[in-house]
Amino acid sequence: MITLASPLGLLALLGIPIVLLIHRLHRRPQHALCTTLFLLQQLERRSDQGNRLEKLRQSLPLWLQIALIVLFSLILSRPQVKEERTVHRVVIVLDSSVSMRAFSTEAEKAVAEITARTPTPMELTVLESHPDAYQIYYGGDADAALAALEDWQPSHSQHSTSETILLARSLMRGGGQVHFISDHARETVPSGVAFQSVGEAFDNVGFSGRKVSTNTNGMVTASVLLKNYSATAQERTVSATTEAGQISSRSYQLAGGETRSIDLAFPEGIDWIQFESSGDRFAIDDRTVITREIPVPLKSAVSGANAPSWMIDFRSRLPGLTVTDQGEDVDVMFQSYNPLQPSAIEAGGVIFLNQGSVPAKFYRDPVVPAEHELMKGLSWEGLIARRTASIPVAAEDEVLLWQGDRPMIWLRQSDEGEQSESLVFNFDVQHSNALRLPAFVVLVHRYLNEIRSESLGFRSENTELGQTLSLPIANDQKWTLWLDGTQQAHTGGNLVKMPNEPGMVEVKLGEEIILRAANAFADTREANFTSAAPAETAGDTKSESTDDGDRLPWLASLLFLIGLGLFFWLWPTQTTARTSITS
Repeated sequence: MITLASPLGLLALLGIPIVLLIHRLHRRPQHALCTTLFLLQQLERRSDQGNRLEKLRQSLPLWLQIALIVLFSLILSRPQVKEERTVHRVVIVLDSSVSMRAFSTEAEKAVAEITARTPTPMELTVLESHPDAYQIYYGGDADAALAALEDWQPSHSQHSTSETILLARSLMRGGGQVHFISDHARETVPSGVAFQSVGEAFDNVGFSGRKVSTNTNGMVTASVLLKNYSATAQERTVSATTEAGQISSRSYQLAGGETRSIDLAFPEGIDWIQFESSGDRFAIDDRTVITREIPVPLKSAVSGANAPSWMIDFRSRLPGLTVTDQGEDVDVMFQSYNPLQPSAIEAGGVIFLNQGSVPAKFYRDPVVPAEHELMKGLSWEGLIARRTASIPVAAEDEVLLWQGDRPMIWLRQSDEGEQSESLVFNFDVQHSNALRLPAFVVLVHRYLNEIRSESLGFRSENTELGQTLSLPIANDQKWTLWLDGTQQAHTGGNLVKMPNEPGMVEVKLGEEIILRAANAFADTREANFTSAAPAETAGDTKSESTDDGDRLPWLASLLFLIGLGLFFWLWPTQTTARTSITS
C-alpha cells in the first residue's frame, strides 16, 4: 500500500491551472506598413484588442510544464510503500564499567529474557554505555546477540551514560523499547528507559596499589597493597612469582576494611614480580605485576672550567644517566657558568650559575612561578638565594620562575638540533637551599624526562589498564604489542595503548624491545561491591511496533525533474513575428 508522508505537498498541483491560464493569454499584435497585399493571405487572424483568452493549443512546452508540476508535487508529498509486517525495535545499553565483569553471566541472562519476551520480527541493538565504546550487536537474531556477549569484556571506569541513552532513544525512530542494565542501583533513571540492576553485594579482596622504592643501600623493594573491601574479616593467600618461578607464598588475615602492605625485595637479576591472591568473584584485581622502573638511558657530560664537585655529585645521583666524554654524542650537558667570565651556553643541557665567591646579600622579593608544565604543582616559596650577577637573558627565553624582577629559572631555545632546549638556573645553587627543595630535584627530573620522551631506547615502567603512552616512534614504523608472551596488536604510530588485562607487556620494533611494562588494575571504586544490589525500574516497555516503510526512490525522481527542466529550457523554438499589415 502506498501512503503519503506529507499530504500537503499535493497543494503544488494548484500550479497546473496557472500554467494553463498563461498558455491561453496572447500578446497585443504589432503594426507595420506593407505594400504587398498577397502577404495578407498568410496571416493568422489576430485580435487588435490586446491580451485576451483564446482557445488552448497543445504544445510540448505545455505538457512538459504540467509534468514538472506533477512530479514536484509528488516529491513534496513523499509517497512511501508500507509493508504488511511490523518491526519491534529494542535497544539494550549495557553498563561498560569494569565492575560488570563480576556479573557477566547475569547480564547475558537479562538480555536473553528481554529478547524472549519481544515479539518477532525484532530489530535488536546492544550498546556499551561508555561514549567511546562500540556497538556489540545489531540484527534480528537473539542467539547471535548472546554469542556476541560471550566475548564482551567491560573495561571502563565510572562514566556518564547520558550520551549513550540519547543515542539509544534516537535509534527508536518513533517506537520501541530502551533497556539499561547495570550492577548498581540508580537514584534517577531517564524517563522512558527500563532499568535493571543485576548486581549483588559480595566480599571482595584485591590489590589496590603498588610502589617501587630504593633504599640508601641500593636495595629495590616492591610494595603492593592488599585491600579488604567488605565489612567482615577475610583471609587470602598471596603468592609471588618471577620469571624464575615462585619465590614466596603466605596467608593473610584482613579485618573488615583493612589495607595491608606486602613488601618484597627484588631478587638479584630479577626485573619483575607477579603477586596473585586466592580468587574471588571479581578476578581482575586478584593479580598485579610490578617491575623495576628503568628510564631511557641518557648520555651526559660536564662542560665548563672548574666544574664544582656538588654538580658532579648531583648528576651522579640522577637515575638513567651515563657518564661520557664531552666530545662524544651527548644527550644532556651539565654546565657551570660564571657570569663574571661570560661564555657560550650549551644547547640541550642544564646550566648552573657558579660565581665562585660567596655572595653576601640575599634576595628578599616574593617568588612567582610561571604557568608551565614543568612547574605544575611545584612550591618554590622556601627558596633562599644570594644576590649574584646575572646570566645574560635573551628576548626569546621562557622564564619559569621570577623573584621580584630577577628571572631565576628559564628555558632557552637553540637551533642546534632537536634536543636544543636548555634549562638555566640563574642563581648560585651551591650557596642556596635549592638542593634541599623537592621542587628543584623534581624540575630537573621533568626536564630530563622531556629529553627521554624524544629518545628511542629501552624503558621499563609500571602502567594501568588502558593507559596510553607516547613513544618516539615514526609514523611509518610498525610495532607489535605482546601480553604475557602473546601478541595482541600490530600497528604503527607513536601512541601505544595498554591492554585491558593485567600482565607483563612488551612493545617491540622488529625484534628489539623498546618498552617493558607491568600492567595492573588500579581503580578501587570499581572493586567495591558493598553497595551492589538487584533493582528494576519499569520504563515504557510496551511493544510499540512501527511499520517498516520504504520510501520510493525520490532521488532518481529529483534528477529526472532537473533533466526535464533542462530539456525544456534548451528545446528549440521558433519565434513567429505577429504583425498587423496595413497596405
